[in-house]
Amino acid sequence: MDELKKCVQKSRLIIIPSIPVYWGHSSQTQCVLNLLEKAANYDTYDYYHLLVGVEFPLKTQDRIHQFFAENRGKEFIGFDHRQGFENRIKYYYFWKKYSRDCDTLWKKMLLHTGRALLKLQKIVGVNRLKHEPSYYHKGYANWSITDGLARLFLEHSREIMKACRWSYCADEVCFHTILYHSVFFNNVYDPVDEYHSVMRITTWQDAKNQFHPEDIPMLLKSGRLFARKFDDEKAMDSITTLIRMRE
Repeated sequence: MDELKKCVQKSRLIIIPSIPVYWGHSSQTQCVLNLLEKAANYDTYDYYHLLVGVEFPLKTQDRIHQFFAENRGKEFIGFDHRQGFENRIKYYYFWKKYSRDCDTLWKKMLLHTGRALLKLQKIVGVNRLKHEPSYYHKGYANWSITDGLARLFLEHSREIMKACRWSYCADEVCFHTILYHSVFFNNVYDPVDEYHSVMRITTWQDAKNQFHPEDIPMLLKSGRLFARKFDDEKAMDSITTLIRMRE
């Protein structure tokens, strides 16, 4: 942590108490809400950006700030209008947090038990959405939102966590659902194109969904603000160098 603090010289670095976070688990959503609450209580900001460690900027800080200033009031959240995501919240997912953390016999037993219970639910017709079949909406997990929308999410934090509990990858559902049923939906940057709306670019062509050095020309021509994912430091260094040369 001290090493991280040394790297941050021109910004305020705020570290919140950590919690165990598991992929696809409600702990992901709780972590996002914890960060959002801390930021909103600390000050009032024009925008709150949810980024992950494998995201990288494709423009300078000045260009990024300029873009959001020119589009002030827009909500940069992407919606995926395809159907098929309902199973994520239709059933109860028990011990799903061990799907990528299954390193002991006990965890493996719980994970397999959860899978068996999921099959049983499908057989007996469990449906948590039977009273609200078209209420939920899905989209890109990361976003850039205004202060007003951030505080709306916090107002509905209990509702969000209730929907996420026992669900699977519901962080891509619950925030979007709250937005969709609010006046802020009218301000969504691009309600049709999911990736354009978040001004991010991602790839599904690579086995690990990662960009590589040969993708750099395409990334810089994309016009997007951020790209994900990277695991190649040389590629990120090259992008930084080329961005600076352009400026």
